[in-house]
Amino acid sequence: MSNFYRTTRARVKKGYLLPRETFQGLIEQKTIEDAIEILKSTDYKKEILELQQPYKIINIEQALIKNMLRHFYELITSSVYSEILLAYFNKYIIRNLKIVLKGKALNRKYDELYNSIILDAEAYLGRRDIIIKTLEAPSLEEAIQLLSRYSFGKEINLAYNAFKDSNNLAAFDIILDKSWINMLIDAHNRVNIRDREDTKDLVGFDVDSYNVLALLRAKYIGLSSAIQRDIIAKKSFYIEQDVLSNIIITESIEACIQLLRNTYYRNIITEEIKGKEDLEKLEENFKKLIYRTSESKFVKNPLSLGEVLAYIKLKEFEIHNIVTILFGIENGISPSKILEKLFI
Repeated sequence: MSNFYRTTRARVKKGYLLPRETFQGLIEQKTIEDAIEILKSTDYKKEILELQQPYKIINIEQALIKNMLRHFYELITSSVYSEILLAYFNKYIIRNLKIVLKGKALNRKYDELYNSIILDAEAYLGRRDIIIKTLEAPSLEEAIQLLSRYSFGKEINLAYNAFKDSNNLAAFDIILDKSWINMLIDAHNRVNIRDREDTKDLVGFDVDSYNVLALLRAKYIGLSSAIQRDIIAKKSFYIEQDVLSNIIITESIEACIQLLRNTYYRNIITEEIKGKEDLEKLEENFKKLIYRTSESKFVKNPLSLGEVLAYIKLKEFEIHNIVTILFGIENGISPSKILEKLFI
């Protein structure tokens, strides 16, 4: 099978993404139940119909992600093997590990944690046993010991040590993301030249945004300089390693942000981003850059692996939009305020 078939499938699937009019219709609904009725007429119908009432946003989000993983795995298996797509797919396994380890740190029970994760990615890849064994571990320490045997064991132990050092659960989010980012870098380095060039921007933005945001958040929660050095991924794309090194030795987040104003990403370091309270806005600006790049792929890089990856990105943004709208409806947020948070 050639890459042509997969890219054609991605282009067809893009046609099922929700148009702006559907988002507008969702925003205007008064209840979650009304919004669900709209979703039943979309590509999410199968997964939405499997939900039980009363509807909870966390369960709806899980249903949407299951839909995305189904489409994602179909693209992975529909053509020649792609290490880059597989690396992105593994992000959802890491997502589960983060949920479980943070839950273990909070002494949450098996059933609560099991209901918080989505095992579809593990099932598709035949790795369901890893997360189940982690869930069954009697303590966080025993879960860490179990996971240390696997390829991402180094990051698992680093995350655990960072958690002990800071007593902040964000350490697991920061450092476990490094494991799939490094997996992504390795995959990108190994693919053929055309696929490498077609995906360089999207992969590069993910890697660089990880490096920048992980360092700033590590600094925010008080992780040591030694741990900050360990956090950095094995490569950066559009930001110099010297800048990352300077961020580590710079004490204030405000000064770090000034360093970033002299990099490739100067245009997304907007004036309102000044200090630690603005890290969420900086992350949002990175996402906007990735969203715009994904949209452009279908014009600039047609029938390329980059187009397939762009579809996956747009699907993820679509899920973000739907969940944001449902949260807004549930909490009585005005339609105009909800709209500001959407990627459309």
